Amino acid sequence: MFTKMKKLFIPLMLVALGATACSSCAHKTPDPTAPTPVVDASVSATPAPAPAPSASVAPPVKTGLKVSQDNWELTLPSDAWQKIPDAPGDVAAFMNKEQHNLVILVTEKFAGKYEEYVLMAVRGLKGAGATIISAKQIELNGHKFVLVESSKSDVRVWTWVTLLNGQGYGLACGGPAADEAQHDLCFGIANTFNIK
Repeated sequence: MFTKMKKLFIPLMLVALGATACSSCAHKTPDPTAPTPVVDASVSATPAPAPAPSASVAPPVKTGLKVSQDNWELTLPSDAWQKIPDAPGDVAAFMNKEQHNLVILVTEKFAGKYEEYVLMAVRGLKGAGATIISAKQIELNGHKFVLVESSKSDVRVWTWVTLLNGQGYGLACGGPAADEAQHDLCFGIANTFNIK
């Protein structure tokens, strides 16, 4: 079971905490001739209405790009988010090069208990070299999650973890800025995350 756990969270944490690489582009001027981002056809994308706010997170994004797969959906705040094409099949990863943010959603079958899955997530973060700032249980859109805040170097990542009907979900959002805007962005995106 440990091999399966590592398979799930190592890609998530390496990509999420690898946002440091994107922080190096923070000192570059955005290229105005860059092509418009395109969302991979395997993930449906449509303009989304603003969802109702949840008491456990910041207000949702107002407009944006809805992305979904069979059993989940979420809204990214604008079409500046680009799908990372070489993420593994059970990972949906998006980057905003302008704001230097990443959003990653990992889903995988898991035969253990909710507590085991959460513990695996925390160990995955620590194993990737992150410092755990806090972990607390919350409710998000009607489901029980554990919200883990972590950091590594100048990268701050918030990860929402849950296990429902044998399916594990890990939604991570973060980037190099640790200011209030980064927090509000990630919590706004998390507020749009719905498990179908």
